[in-house]
Formats: sequence, C-alpha cells, structure tokens
Amino acid sequence: MPPSTLFESAIQVQPQGSNTYSADLKWEWSVGTAPNGGYIAAIFYRAATTHFHTKHPKSHTGRARPISMQLSYIRRCKVGPAVLRVEDIKLGARISLVHVTLLQEGRPAVAGYLTMSDVMSEIGISIPKNWDVCGLSLGSPPLEDNNRSEWKKVIIPHPEFRRASSRVELYDRADRSTLSKGVGQWARLRPQGPSGKVEAWTMESVAFLCDILSTVLGPLERTVQESKRLPAAVAGEPVPVWFPTLAFNIDFKRCAFTGSHEWLFSHLNIKSVQNGRMDVEVVIVDTAGELVAVATQVALVMSSERNLAKRSTNGKL
Repeated sequence: MPPSTLFESAIQVQPQGSNTYSADLKWEWSVGTAPNGGYIAAIFYRAATTHFHTKHPKSHTGRARPISMQLSYIRRCKVGPAVLRVEDIKLGARISLVHVTLLQEGRPAVAGYLTMSDVMSEIGISIPKNWDVCGLSLGSPPLEDNNRSEWKKVIIPHPEFRRASSRVELYDRADRSTLSKGVGQWARLRPQGPSGKVEAWTMESVAFLCDILSTVLGPLERTVQESKRLPAAVAGEPVPVWFPTLAFNIDFKRCAFTGSHEWLFSHLNIKSVQNGRMDVEVVIVDTAGELVAVATQVALVMSSERNLAKRSTNGKL
C-alpha cells in the first residue's frame, strides 16, 4: 500500500533560504477556520526531516527522523501560507535537537523542540514488552459490513466543522458504556473523505492521528452543550464545541514504518476537564500490538463561535 499522496501534498514544505521553509496550510485538514493541531504537528515533522535532508544530509546516516516533539500553540493558525524557521540547537552523533517556529503574517503561531535520531544511531538495551495497551485486548481490526463485529463505525459530529477528523475512519467498541478508563479505537486514513480510498499510515500521519479524538470528544461535546446550553446552529443542533490545542507532546517509538499499515489502534484517555482546560493521553499501537507513539495534549474547551469569530490582532484565541 503506497503512502498517502493526498496527505503528502498537504504537508509539503519547501526550502526558501537559510534554515527557512514554506508551507501551505490546507482547508481540508482544518477545524472550522483553524488547521487541526495534529496536522500542524505533521508539518513540523516534515519540516525537521526536510531540514536535515537539506542542511545535514550525512547526519544520522542520512535518515534523521523525529523521535520526540514538544509543541506550544501560541496563536490560532489560519489556512494559507506559513513560514517555518529551524534553529539547530545540538547536532550529535546519536541525538540532535532543533527548534522550529511556524510564522504567519510575520508572527509566531506555533513553536517547539524536536529531538532527532534514526534506527542506526539508536543503539542500546531493548527489553521485550510484557504489557497490553492499558490492559486492553485489541482483538482484530473491524470487518466492514459485519454486524457481529465488536466494533462499530464512529459518526463524526459536525463533520462540516471537523473536516480534518472526517478524513479518518474510526471504529469504537460496540459495547462501550463508560469513559472512566479510556476508550479504544481502530483508525484508517481516508484523505479524500469517507467515500475516498484507504491509504497507508506514515509517521507524519501518525502525528496527525494523535490529535484525532472524536471517539471521546463526541460524548464530551454533548455534555458541554447540555451544561452550557449552547445556542442552536442553522440545522437546529447546538453549535459545535471547539477544542483548540495549547500544548502537544509526542514520543515516536519508531523512526519509520516498514511495509504497509492500513490500521492503527489508539487508546484515548481524558485525564481531566477542569476550568475549561482538558488533558488527554493517547497511546498508538499497530495490529501486532507494537507501540508506535505516545502523546499528551492540553487543550481548551470552548464554543465554535470563538473559532469562527474575526481574528484578534492582540494574539488572543
């Protein structure tokens, strides 16, 4: 299965000068007017790998990839051109570190540190795992059109608002009744939308998947709408709830995928929702149960009216 050409085109970065790269944030991968936080993380991943390929082609055996990233979302991004500036903090034989800033209209919007390495540089002890993801049995990926499957397709709430989430096909446990111990979901990438073809996961799209939380955010959205009595949208339903990312940390447990990966499993756990701020943990594994990535995120909980409102010039969301 070839990598996603549509997703690939959406995360392209082009060298523009000394340690500077350009990107074009796409409408299709946005939430309302703001590009999805995981989509932006994928662009940071691509910017770092492009930088090493361009500026340090021999570093890390020529295959430098992020193994960790810590991003801060300073201002609400918007669809359209963006500039990424990369600063080399440390260039090492085993581990390197870069600082990347995404700017729009001359102002920093997202910034973070990315730790770089590769399979050949990472040499040391490995201990076989003896755990399952949060004690869950993954089972097998869902079978389409199988009414006996333990998995059911997730209906993305407000897909016109959550365009980015609508490009991932999600399956939730059919018998789930509580969120207290987290939620498991199987995911396939459909960059053209629900009716488009399935395409393989890459490490960049894994960063995107770390921010696809519809399985837990759907019930949370209904709770917020009921408690806040949000106004009705044109269709008569309450307006969507917006969960803008404030901080996003991802640890990649692989430098790259080998072969094709149609399915990935995510375990999602909302740790807390307090004073309009939400903390989420995500663990991603492949069909063999091998760990792919671990992510933590801090996000706000607010009405979509803030997303769709005219942008402030003072840096406020």
